[in-house]
Amino acid sequence: MLSAHGVETRPFRAAEDDWAKLCAQYLPHESEGSLWRSSHAVMDMVPDQGWKIHVTATIVTASNVLKAVGHFLASNDACFKGPRTLGDLRKLNCGLFFGYTQIGKFLTIYPKDDEEACRIAKALDEATREFVGPAVPYERRISPGSNVYTRYGAFKSRPIDGSAGGPNAVLKPDGSLTPDNRMVNPDWAVLPRGLVSLNLPDVRTAGLLKTRFRAYEPISQRGKGGVYRAIDLADIPARACILKEGRAAGESDWDGSDGRSRLTREHEVLISLADTVAVPAIHAFFEDGPNLYLALEFIEGNPLAAVLSPEQPLLDLAPMLELAIAAAGLLEAIHSKGWVWRDLKPSNLIVDASGKLRPIDFEGAERTQTVGALPWGSLGYISPEWLTAPTVDPAQDCYALGVLLHQLLTNRIPTSSGPLVAVTTVRSDVPPPICRLIEDLTDAEPAKRPSAAAALDCLGGLAHRLPTVGAVDRSLEPVP
Repeated sequence: MLSAHGVETRPFRAAEDDWAKLCAQYLPHESEGSLWRSSHAVMDMVPDQGWKIHVTATIVTASNVLKAVGHFLASNDACFKGPRTLGDLRKLNCGLFFGYTQIGKFLTIYPKDDEEACRIAKALDEATREFVGPAVPYERRISPGSNVYTRYGAFKSRPIDGSAGGPNAVLKPDGSLTPDNRMVNPDWAVLPRGLVSLNLPDVRTAGLLKTRFRAYEPISQRGKGGVYRAIDLADIPARACILKEGRAAGESDWDGSDGRSRLTREHEVLISLADTVAVPAIHAFFEDGPNLYLALEFIEGNPLAAVLSPEQPLLDLAPMLELAIAAAGLLEAIHSKGWVWRDLKPSNLIVDASGKLRPIDFEGAERTQTVGALPWGSLGYISPEWLTAPTVDPAQDCYALGVLLHQLLTNRIPTSSGPLVAVTTVRSDVPPPICRLIEDLTDAEPAKRPSAAAALDCLGGLAHRLPTVGAVDRSLEPVP
C-alpha cells in the first residue's frame, strides 16, 4: 500500500523548502548517501556511548519542532542529527524502509555526559509539549505525554565484528563488546537520576486488551499500527480474530490523517458495507491508551495473491472467470454504497474455506467524488491519474479491476514500469471479449473505462458460454 510516500504534493514541496532552510541553519553537515544531517562535522566531544535523547515529530510538525528547539541546542553546542529531508522522515515514521525501531526518531541528541542528558531532555520536553509525534518503540518516555524519549546505545560507529557497516556494539563494564540492541537497554546501564520521571503511570489500565482480547502473533508492524492474530475471550469457546491497531500520530499525513483516523475510516466502511458485501464481521472497536483497536473476524482461507503467485500453475478459464465475476461483483457493490476502495489487489482478497471471495483492508477508502483526498493505493494497481485526479472516482478502482483480471489470466505481478503485456502472449485460450475488457478497464482515460457493473455484465455473459463455471476447482485450495 502507498499513501503519498515519495510523492511531491504542493504542501509537501513548500514544507521541504522550509525544512531545507532550517537544516542550513541548524544541521549544516551531511555525508553523501546518508539519511542524516548533523550539527557538527565530527563528534569528538561526545563519548562513544551513553543515554541518547530522541525527539519525535511528524512531517507536519517537524519544522516547527526544530524551530522550537534548534536555538537551544545550538547555543548549548549540543551534538544532534535530523533527517536530510521530510521525505526521509516520512519513511522513518512508516517503519518499513529503515526498520520498526526507527519510528519517531526525528532528532537524535548525543549528550556529553549524564548531567547534560538530564538538562537537555528536560528543556526539550518543555519546548515540544504543544506538538504531536509518534511513539518511539521500545524507548523510555521521559515524562507522561512527552515527545522526548531516551535509550542507552552507541553514539559512534563501532561494528561488533570490526567490519565496516557491521552491527554496532556497545562496551560492557568488563571491557567486552555486546550488540547495541535498540529494543532493550543493557541491564548494566544505570538510568541517570532525573532523566526520566518517576511518576510515569501504568501504560495500560484494565481495558479490553487485558480483559477480552489476547494478541499472540504479529502479522505486520509499521508506524500507523500493527496487525495481530488474536483470540476473543468473550465467547466460549474463544474465537480467533484479527486485531488491527491505529496508532496516534502514526504515519501522519498532510491532511491530518494518522493510524487512528485511518482505522476509524475502516470501521465506518465496514459498517456501511456489511449488509451487501462479505466484509469481515466486527468483533469490537475500542480505545486503549492513545491508540484505537478494531477486532475483526478471522477469515479461514487463502489470499488470492498466493493462488496467483508466479510459481503456481495458470488457472483454467472456468475458475478464473468465477473469481473475476466475484471480484467485479464486490466492486460493483462497494461502488453502489458510494465508496471507492482505492486498494483492490489480490492480497486484499481472500478465498475462504467455502470458495467465496472476501475483501479486506479498507482504511484507504473514500466517498465517491471526495475532493482533495491524498493519493492512496498499491504500485501496479494504481491508475495513471492517481496523482492528478481532482476527485476520488470509481474509475480508479476499475483500472485496478482490469489489472486484477490480467493477473488472474497470467499470474504476472504488475509493476509500475510500462504497460501490461498482452494476455495472448502468455496464453492462447482467452476469449477476445475478455482481452478487450482488460484493455478497456486499463484505458489511460478514466471516462473510457467501463463501470464495475458493466464489467460484471460482460463477465456474466461470458460465463454462460463456459458451463463449468461454478464447479469446484483444485487450484483454489490453499497453497502449501
